[in-house]
Amino acid sequence: MLAGTSAGALTGSVYAAGLDPEFIVHVFKTDLKPSWLFRQLPGGGYWYLLYKYRRHKFDPMLRKYLGQARMKQLIIPTIAISVDLVEGEPMVRENGDATMNVLESINLPPLSLPILASDRALVDGGLLNNIPANILVARGCNFVIASSVTAKLEKDFVGIRSKGRQRAGHFLPTLQVIMRQNMIQHHSMTAVGVQPADFVIAPDVTSFDLSEFTRADEMAVIGETTTNATVGNLHKMLNRLDSNLFESSSQVSLLKAS
Repeated sequence: MLAGTSAGALTGSVYAAGLDPEFIVHVFKTDLKPSWLFRQLPGGGYWYLLYKYRRHKFDPMLRKYLGQARMKQLIIPTIAISVDLVEGEPMVRENGDATMNVLESINLPPLSLPILASDRALVDGGLLNNIPANILVARGCNFVIASSVTAKLEKDFVGIRSKGRQRAGHFLPTLQVIMRQNMIQHHSMTAVGVQPADFVIAPDVTSFDLSEFTRADEMAVIGETTTNATVGNLHKMLNRLDSNLFESSSQVSLLKAS
């Protein structure tokens, strides 16, 4: 079972639909590449995301891969987390249209506007629950692996501590300040969110900006490297849970070795 908030809901849902991880990386890098015009603008990645949100471009992009699939039709049971601004509470989505649930979960203010549906105003779930390990525990999962990309925080903001300080007028820095506030909130809440998890994988992606989707392949390599470095400990923990869990794979390895 998978549970994800924001980018976690996005990547989790397309993976749960059966798409190959390498293909997913390729999709992020190509489908979210800013056009030539946006690449010429200072902070063009943020302007591009603003355009994608406000012109409702994420819906058709996602439906290319998820189509009209319902959450219950995904190969792996998946839950997406968003937040209702009216009630001030998280929305746990495990039924309904998969694309719509992802759109709610990635709906990131101030780049986006709240999605209004059924007397609710829905935004990015990271506002209240950035790492929804507790949702999986509540659903009866007896071993929960959390993957966090906000466990570490980049300590240089708009080049203040480096020579690359940005000077792009008034609006963009204001936007970046708000996004930085969101990032700090997510970073702080991550420590709380991972507590119910049995195992945590936290790749260091602090050198990447929020809008740098064209570097998805670089991020994927870091994620894979981090996971490979910890998978031995993960296997040991899972073997204590079920000593026969990796028996078949061990037998295959022995056959290959012989």
